[in-house]
Amino acid sequence: MKVKTILLFLGKAVLALVVLALVFSLVAADPTTLAPGEPAPDGAPRNPAACPVPAEQESLLDVFALAPGRPGWAPLETLWGQQSHRATLVRYLRGGPPVEQARAALALGLTGEASAREALAKALTSPDATVREMAALGLAYLGDERGEATARLTLGRGPDWQRYLALVGLWRLDTAPTRAYLSASPSTAPYPFLGDLMTTAARTRPWTPAAPDTHPPAVYGVPVNTIWEELADNLVLATDYWWHQGQYEQATYLLQMALFFCPDRVDLYGDVAWLQWSQGRDEMALATLRQGIAANPQDPLAHFNLGFHYFNTKRFTEALPFLCTGRECETWWAPANTYAHCLEVLGKHQEAVQAWEETVKRFPTDEPARRALQRLREAPAAPAATP
Repeated sequence: MKVKTILLFLGKAVLALVVLALVFSLVAADPTTLAPGEPAPDGAPRNPAACPVPAEQESLLDVFALAPGRPGWAPLETLWGQQSHRATLVRYLRGGPPVEQARAALALGLTGEASAREALAKALTSPDATVREMAALGLAYLGDERGEATARLTLGRGPDWQRYLALVGLWRLDTAPTRAYLSASPSTAPYPFLGDLMTTAARTRPWTPAAPDTHPPAVYGVPVNTIWEELADNLVLATDYWWHQGQYEQATYLLQMALFFCPDRVDLYGDVAWLQWSQGRDEMALATLRQGIAANPQDPLAHFNLGFHYFNTKRFTEALPFLCTGRECETWWAPANTYAHCLEVLGKHQEAVQAWEETVKRFPTDEPARRALQRLREAPAAPAATP
């Protein structure tokens, strides 16, 4: 009996030592682990109970953010040097439909494809105004003065994201006339952010990313829509970086560029509109959401985005027609629930009960919907909220 007790004690002791050794090895291997109250490298005390940084914040773009000399305001160069699709882009620039020509022109500029300058210059004579404008912005982005005149016009009157590209293009041109023009332009900016960027650009010299060590192999036969998706995905990835930096204006511009390449990305219209609304531009947010519907009239999510914006800003009467459009309410609980809530707020008690009943029938595991239905059945009809 004593032998068994001794062996059991020894076993527990060994197990405890193993656990302690494991914990010690993990702490020693983690250079970020600090004792409670010990200051972090940035001088701030570290909370030993704090959650770890989410994986999404450990961005692959840190290498771009830390690139020597990169200014904090210029576009993040996620597309620069990505020249795998050069041949396809040039072919579409020369002979594709106008919308594809315009996308190809901008893509050739953003990817730093200097060898495409002459093709871009020829596109300046296109009968399509958007093709001409994107060719000019592409040229300016490549530092070619043939894009300067149109870039100046765009900076003065274009959509915000195109103004932003024009500003960066004029900055890249780095001539005395462009710097003088930028110095005189801040008063024409529709928002302080763009005006501040114009002042910054006029006072700083351009920065161009280093050429990649190895160029990616050329890719042929890829559907052009796949190329636009790749470009849009890169821009959305860059948006995540600026979001975490608190640079919401730049995040907005990059998302709008992504929509230029992929107008069927319905989710991005909602993201852009939210950013615009959060910066006090409600009418612009509504215009963005209506643009999403115009580009995707058959997509229920495009309609729901607009309805939810109205609902979120307490314009319930305007929200109702857009919140629940057939298939969307049948396959996704959020539109159905929001629609039922909106009916309730508007004082449409019986209709709200019916909507919650339909929701519970379609989504039997939706416990909040079940509770809302029970609450409405038991409570008297409330007065309608002011639309």
